[in-house]
Amino acid sequence: MFVKHMKLQILTALLIVVSANATHHAMKANVWKAQCELATQLRKTPGQAKAKLNHLIESLKNLNMMKLKLQVYAAANPRSEYKDAAAVLAAQAEKPRAAALSGAEYAIDTGLRATAITADLAAALATPIMTIASAGGRSNYCLNSKGANKDTGSGKPEIAAAGCKELELDTLVTTDGMDAAAISAEGFPMHTAVTGAAGKGEASQCGMFTTTSNPTSSEGIKIGAGSDKFKMGYGTITVAADDKPNAPDLTKLNQGGDYGTLDIFKRAHKVSLELRQTPSPKDLTKGKELLKELAEQPSIISLTQDHLAATSPGKKASQLTSEATTAKTNYFCDNNNKLEAMWSDIEGTQVKGSKDDTNEQQQIKALGDADTLERFWLTILQLMNELF
Repeated sequence: MFVKHMKLQILTALLIVVSANATHHAMKANVWKAQCELATQLRKTPGQAKAKLNHLIESLKNLNMMKLKLQVYAAANPRSEYKDAAAVLAAQAEKPRAAALSGAEYAIDTGLRATAITADLAAALATPIMTIASAGGRSNYCLNSKGANKDTGSGKPEIAAAGCKELELDTLVTTDGMDAAAISAEGFPMHTAVTGAAGKGEASQCGMFTTTSNPTSSEGIKIGAGSDKFKMGYGTITVAADDKPNAPDLTKLNQGGDYGTLDIFKRAHKVSLELRQTPSPKDLTKGKELLKELAEQPSIISLTQDHLAATSPGKKASQLTSEATTAKTNYFCDNNNKLEAMWSDIEGTQVKGSKDDTNEQQQIKALGDADTLERFWLTILQLMNELF
């Protein structure tokens, strides 16, 4: 009888050990790896927003400088053979500048919203992983390695390289935004759902995903279905049953152009796409190459008509189509062959209007900022008014 009783106790003890060994599982890498990598991609947004705004600013500065140089030249050289061409090209430079300015508010608004929302989600993705990684202590681990065998080994040393780390100061260095494979029209393709026991990793490593017997008097956290579901990071990780951490499907956030009810995941995807699709001003060259681009714009004829009408009393611009075509050829030649000589004349022209001495002369090419050019232009206009 005693022997039978001892066998029963030993068997019970073994069952307890087996039961203990089958619980307290770490979380597989299929949950944390995708989240860290998406956080990395989302953190590229500020650099992309900055690059787009820098491009806009540089384009505006470039066009404004060209317009002012042409205006200064035309005002300073009323008898030059290029004065009419300069006036028309100055008007042409204003068109893309005005177009870029009209889109600036949307570009700034989109960049700021995208930066704020993606930064929020990136933190919501990375922080829980970093928290879980620290819960295992020195001897155990709560995250499994992302190596070939995802059920064993510690993933704690791997999360920083995957993207789960503090935001770094060089976040503005990357200017191209998310990798093409990281975002699609529908969602974030690399962040697929993890359901059921698919995220259940190595046993006897971490009790973080095991429910407490009593949340008010026992160690641990409450885990269960419904309102007892344990959530981290806006629901980036959810646990509704012991040792079964799950992750949401972020691959189909926008279906057929419809987001439905917005949440943080859908907002982040929406603003990321909007930022990527925000039009940037056309890359513009400088100097004579920019003059050539301006002269080749389709609107140059209508601007020439406007210029001719301003100097032809009784004539409307709409009546001067053929004259404008002839004038354009006279201004630039058939293949814009006059532009190189014109640009050399513009840059070499001496003008007066220094801030310290209005009699001081400088070449237009030496006037390197918009304020200086505007001051010279206003000085020339004032002198012309005094003369006439």
